[in-house]
Amino acid sequence: MVQLLVKQESKHWINVATSLSTELAATAVERDNKAGLPDIEIQRLRETGLSKLVWKKPSILRNVNRLKVLTNDQ
Repeated sequence: MVQLLVKQESKHWINVATSLSTELAATAVERDNKAGLPDIEIQRLRETGLSKLVWKKPSILRNVNRLKVLTNDQ
């Protein structure tokens, strides 16, 4: 069995995302049928702070991009 070591801050954001996804899933069909702009959903993302999270590229991708720059291989 593999156990992932997760930082306390990561656990917080996982819980926030899980809770919000459950909340948004409850009205997903109705929202899709209306085909309107998801203003309320975007507001909820902002309120929870999830919209401010920055995702880093895995280090292997950063190294590949760095290599492309060094070799001028686009």
